[in-house]
Amino acid sequence: MTVEIKRDGGRRVHFFVTQTPMGKQLQYVDVDPCRLDHVLRWNDGQIESSLMLLSELTRLTEFELRHLTFPDADRLMAAFLEVLPETIRDDINAGRRPVATGSPAPAPAEPDEDMARALNGGGGAPREPSPAEAQAEALRLASAGEDEDAGFDLMR
Repeated sequence: MTVEIKRDGGRRVHFFVTQTPMGKQLQYVDVDPCRLDHVLRWNDGQIESSLMLLSELTRLTEFELRHLTFPDADRLMAAFLEVLPETIRDDINAGRRPVATGSPAPAPAEPDEDMARALNGGGGAPREPSPAEAQAEALRLASAGEDEDAGFDLMR
């Protein structure tokens, strides 16, 4: 149940539990090292998501990757991030995806939700509530009639 560093710089992730996406039994997955071609295509926006890049480096389909279970999925994502150059790793951690050269600039980019969800333990990217949501929550709490003993009192 280890993660091995391979001679070519890739990683082999041995799973705690045999994974069976699409009936294929996997006891481990090899993560190939990132190549200059991957970096160039990432920077040109030709690789659409971090999951697509992970798919290329593991030779598993995106569907198969989406059906891995935890904690093995976490271990695979950690090994994936280890083989990436800092520039791509920073883009993924910040939820940025480069735009394809020659295409019009898109609306403000949303974080790469697949990766954010994986890095946050499956919970998705944290977000701030809108002012309307915050106000509605404050009203809900105020109308709920708080218990007198709720919270703590430093004067007691």
